[in-house]
Amino acid sequence: MSVAAVTLTGYVALEPKLWFTKQAHTPVVNLRVGMTPRRVDASTGEWKDGPTSFFTVNCWRKLALNVSASLHKGDPVIIRGQLRMRSWNDNGKARSAVEIEAESVGHDVAYGFSHFMRGVHPSLLAAREGSPLAAALGELGGVDGEPLDNPGAEQGSVELASGSGPLDEGRSDDSAGIPDGELASEGVPF
Repeated sequence: MSVAAVTLTGYVALEPKLWFTKQAHTPVVNLRVGMTPRRVDASTGEWKDGPTSFFTVNCWRKLALNVSASLHKGDPVIIRGQLRMRSWNDNGKARSAVEIEAESVGHDVAYGFSHFMRGVHPSLLAAREGSPLAAALGELGGVDGEPLDNPGAEQGSVELASGSGPLDEGRSDDSAGIPDGELASEGVPF
């Protein structure tokens, strides 16, 4: 089997929107990601921006749910996936587009920091019975494979979102367990 594997780094160009397929109610997010290459101009020695390219990235199922809850316009991202050709008929005209079907998506922490929490984002757990989101979460196994009526609080999935989980014990502030002033004393700017 031949695949065109790609890794893309760039910025989320539009706010991700979660939607569901009509028949199977499968969660989908279509991201627009912009990438602007930078190069050093040999004559001046200064950095110059190249032309910006925009890519459509398709995220499906649990990845779509997590992307919609985690990413926002302007976030730096790293995406790993496969190139796909999509063709359709537009009023008698054949159209096609090359898109990326994502296998994994994450924040590019070269430009900032991120906080990872395993499971489905707590805001998605508020889905009403009978909604496409509730159906999708049920099919995907809820949080960490547990059904929706038992969201796995003993694993910390919901507790960590409120800041009262087992990893928060002994913290003197909310900065990932680093005592007050420790980073500031090493000259790290806030």
